Amino acid sequence: MRTLLTLLTGVILVMFPPFLYSQPCEWAQTGRTGFSQYQAQGVDVAVDAAGNVYVVGVYDSLFTLLGQTVKNLYTGGKGVVVSKLTKDGFLAWIRQIDSPHFVAEGITVRGSDVLIFGSFFNNLTIGSGFGAVNFSGQGTNGIMLKYDTDGNYGWGRNFNSPSNSYLNDVVFVNATTLLFTGRFRQSMNIQGTAISITPPNASSQYGFYGRMSTDGSVQWVKISGDAGNYCDPRAIGIDPGGAFYLAGLYRQGLTFGGLTTPAPGSTIATLPFVARLMPAVIRNGSRARSSLPARVPRLPSCRISKY
Repeated sequence: MRTLLTLLTGVILVMFPPFLYSQPCEWAQTGRTGFSQYQAQGVDVAVDAAGNVYVVGVYDSLFTLLGQTVKNLYTGGKGVVVSKLTKDGFLAWIRQIDSPHFVAEGITVRGSDVLIFGSFFNNLTIGSGFGAVNFSGQGTNGIMLKYDTDGNYGWGRNFNSPSNSYLNDVVFVNATTLLFTGRFRQSMNIQGTAISITPPNASSQYGFYGRMSTDGSVQWVKISGDAGNYCDPRAIGIDPGGAFYLAGLYRQGLTFGGLTTPAPGSTIATLPFVARLMPAVIRNGSRARSSLPARVPRLPSCRISKY
């Protein structure tokens, strides 16, 4: 049997040489930490139209990339580093985001806008000295930060909750609009807006999803999952027709915009879901027009599937 396997392996290698299917590596860059007990890792990567590469990652206290070093202002804390590399792998810039504990979820880029999102614990600082920008919250709070492609900080939005919030995903709709999703407990207020969300059951964790302009203005926010006691939308995507999709986890029940899934038959099982949400329109012949005045944000209708 071993002889037969060896013969077959040789035939496969002759007929399908591995080098014909291997992907050559043009360049690779690595970072390092200052001490053996420190750790660092890349979390997400995005590429702009010119081929420049944007990377977000987390590190313990100290991190060096291509000769440039960042150090967390909060000693012993887990900070975030954002860097831009050219398409040839050269470092264009590196920026640090300081926090006692920052969980970076991702980075996305469109045009000149670079968005970093995740959650932080208690405090977050951008920059130092007189020009430093500080965010604070009670416990863990979702955060969205905007930079431009030259590494200049633009604005930040704190998804402030007295009992924890998490910003899980962000996607551009077009050059001026984006969608976001995450989860929260009890209530949430997005910094810089008058929006406040209070769910009917303060002990449960609910999902949220909403739309924001690229200048940081919130257009609308909705709650998901209030039929059960746990909903965590982990990812959001959009199709060319304008419909968008949420995927994540739920427990007991799931509600989006008045549509509720049947109970899963277990009060403790955590199950996956995917939901398709469509802009609310009415039909007039073959053309679709909005049923809302232009100044009123469009709220989505929904279709839900569960696995």
